Amino acid sequence: MTGGGRWLPRWGRRAPAPRAAPGPAPAPDIAAGAGAYWDQQATGASSVYWADHTLVRESVNRWVTGEPGLWPIDALRGRWLPRSFGLGLSIGCGTGSLERCLRKVGSCERLDAFDLSAASIREARRLAAQEGIDGIEYRVENCDELRLAPRRYDIVFFHHSLHHIADPDRLLDETLSALKDGGYLYLDEYVGPSRDEWTEETLRWAREAYEAVDPRLRSLPLAPPIAPDDPSEMIRSSRILPALRERFEIVLDRPYWGNLLFPLFCALDGAALRGEDRRDLVASLVGRERELVESGALRDPLFAVVLARSRA
Repeated sequence: MTGGGRWLPRWGRRAPAPRAAPGPAPAPDIAAGAGAYWDQQATGASSVYWADHTLVRESVNRWVTGEPGLWPIDALRGRWLPRSFGLGLSIGCGTGSLERCLRKVGSCERLDAFDLSAASIREARRLAAQEGIDGIEYRVENCDELRLAPRRYDIVFFHHSLHHIADPDRLLDETLSALKDGGYLYLDEYVGPSRDEWTEETLRWAREAYEAVDPRLRSLPLAPPIAPDDPSEMIRSSRILPALRERFEIVLDRPYWGNLLFPLFCALDGAALRGEDRRDLVASLVGRERELVESGALRDPLFAVVLARSRA
């Protein structure tokens, strides 16, 4: 079962050649630009996400849950927190797949879910109604400026949304104050370099693999995998884990890396890689990333699932 969430750029996406990683936009422009970008994405044609390939998804699950077929959200409900919470909050909910999943598996009796994109919220409401799922209150909110009632929530979720926040420290302070004593925070997130911190060294292993693959599979030049039309992309992502550790008790920290696979697959033809004739290639790339982690060549993951608890 998928956890849902948002993430672009997708691998196999046809786009202009990437330009140099841009710095942060002026603060007033971030919300407007990000909102417009995600309004456009809400109902557009879906492209292929780097972890959508079966072998990559199995690797992600293995890193996080220990089993290739066990998704993190299912592990949350079945293993890590085998209980139903009264009221949860999803910050940056996109089109709502996470919240629908949480209601289906019984993780939360009720959920508030906020997103900057009005089109995404409309689509989230439509899909919840279409699937007959109740108990979710969707609302348009600028999450960079979110103000929450104190001690309201039992658990808060970030699913590929916190890396779009300009000031993660402020939002995590707000989140902490909104949690009940002993409440939980669940994060499945890009936690790698911020948009202006990518270097050639960051791309080293992806470039090695890129130069070795069949040139016919290359759809874009290899570059930092930043959606150029979203000014909020990776805006202060490198601050996420330090800010989280400063405020919460970490219960579980499961990196699932992506240091080679994410930038590489964003530059390759995703549709072609899903072909049966490319299965051995994908398996070798997944294996190469695991080798780099196990050898210590990779130390700082791009992605992680973290479960944290407020200190009573």
